[in-house]
Amino acid sequence: MGTAQRGWLTPDDVINTWPLERLRDFLGRKSARA
Repeated sequence: MGTAQRGWLTPDDVINTWPLERLRDFLGRKSARA
């Protein structure tokens, strides 16, 4: 997160800081569009 913070990112912008449920939802929607 240190490098991301220098780039003005928040934990909400960094996928590997997301809760598991949010990540699963994101991946499910992405694969449905493909």
